[in-house]
Amino acid sequence: MSTEEQRHGPQSVRGPRINKGLVIVNTGNGKGKTTAAMGVLMRAWGRDMKVVMLQFIKHTTANFGEQRAAEKMGVTVRAMGDGFTWRSQNLEASADLARALWEDAKEVIASGEHDLW
Repeated sequence: MSTEEQRHGPQSVRGPRINKGLVIVNTGNGKGKTTAAMGVLMRAWGRDMKVVMLQFIKHTTANFGEQRAAEKMGVTVRAMGDGFTWRSQNLEASADLARALWEDAKEVIASGEHDLW
């Protein structure tokens, strides 16, 4: 068994572990998008990967259960939005916040410090 297999465990498919990018976009009208993202995050965290969650819509003061759970796990969750866009009083301000988070996200991704964003 290789050192990589000892660290991360066996893969479900045969062959060498391949590290490559994957983008998952969770959409829909209603609950479940954050929960789905947290599931992916927790699986990666459980495999000793370094993870961070960047939330473009959730309000900067959000303190939902998933944020509290992530904090207990030592996982950073960055919420930088102003809430649900369809309730926004100023869509341009909401867009500015999203653009600012995207600039922050690019730095996080480029830093190479995390395996999952």
